[in-house]
Amino acid sequence: MRATPTYFDRDRPVQWYCLALMPFVVVALMAAPANSKPTAENARAIEYIIGRVARSEIEFIRNGKEHMPDEAAKHMRKKYEHYIKRIDTPEDFIELAGTKSVLSGKPYMVREEGREFPAADWLHTLLADYRALANGEPPAGGGPDR
Repeated sequence: MRATPTYFDRDRPVQWYCLALMPFVVVALMAAPANSKPTAENARAIEYIIGRVARSEIEFIRNGKEHMPDEAAKHMRKKYEHYIKRIDTPEDFIELAGTKSVLSGKPYMVREEGREFPAADWLHTLLADYRALANGEPPAGGGPDR
């Protein structure tokens, strides 16, 4: 007569499969991104950046093609909505929505008076302006459209 089976009884393959898969499940859950959204303050900063982009007079260059400011702002908003669960800070927003094309890997550029420079640099300047204004200080430089 056989003894009462234990939890790790080899004659119960389902239990062994579950036990063998457990470390993989734990690692997968730990590696999964958090389903978070930016705080209200960070969302205001992101909205400020998108608004400033829309009101600017700078040409935006995405994948070698020029875009008007309102088109650039719409594109950034679309990317913001797509990546919302991965964006906690305005810096995350700039990195995911304002730095480069996901498809080509080419950096986004902006052009003012014939001079081109990375859009991310300008967006970081807009963020610095927002933070200065939020602290009651004058904006640092406002980016090239001032």
